[in-house]
Amino acid sequence: MIAITPPVSVRELNRYTIWMTRRKIEYRILEHDEFLQKDDVLMLCGGSDFGTNKERDRRELELLHQAFEWHIPIVGICRGMQVCNIAMGGTVKDLNETGCKTHQEVAATIGDSATDKMKQSKFHEVHIIKSWGRDSNQRLGSRITVNSRHHQMIDLLAPNLQLDGYCVGDDVPEIALNNSIRLVQWHPEFDEVYDSDCEIYVSNWIKEKIKEQNDRS
Repeated sequence: MIAITPPVSVRELNRYTIWMTRRKIEYRILEHDEFLQKDDVLMLCGGSDFGTNKERDRRELELLHQAFEWHIPIVGICRGMQVCNIAMGGTVKDLNETGCKTHQEVAATIGDSATDKMKQSKFHEVHIIKSWGRDSNQRLGSRITVNSRHHQMIDLLAPNLQLDGYCVGDDVPEIALNNSIRLVQWHPEFDEVYDSDCEIYVSNWIKEKIKEQNDRS
């Protein structure tokens, strides 16, 4: 199942549990000093910037190193992407240091595919180089629309990760991965993007890794 490292607020956590429930993905919340089991898939959630909550940073880094040691698959969302990159030897920086403008585009620029909920938020396009899942109908090198809800980003990419997606217009890293890790800079747990390409991209990968873990155990 998915083992979720909880955000600070219950409201944030509820977005993830509702998302997992809608996708019929079994989950558990990693409480306090609870550790991973060998058939888990670890999920690192979004939230406050790395460095603003020392206890959360310590806890998530501890779980990441356990996942690395046990070869447990990891999905990292927004902050989770950044924390995992740091744990693997990379660095992050504030988004405003890049002079990025694309991340301020409004949903009206994405055309007829925008739902009413999407029109309430800021969105941009991401170019995916090659990592669409086997079950996806999307071609390689596709562009997808994602929500813009972050103010930190990967600066130096960790040595054992590959960049596989970037923001069209300002090249902000949006996807980093290897065979057992999938990190995304957007927020697929928000209802505004449910059943859109950017949400399906993540939930399909989670289901694939859970199946692999079940087959192993």
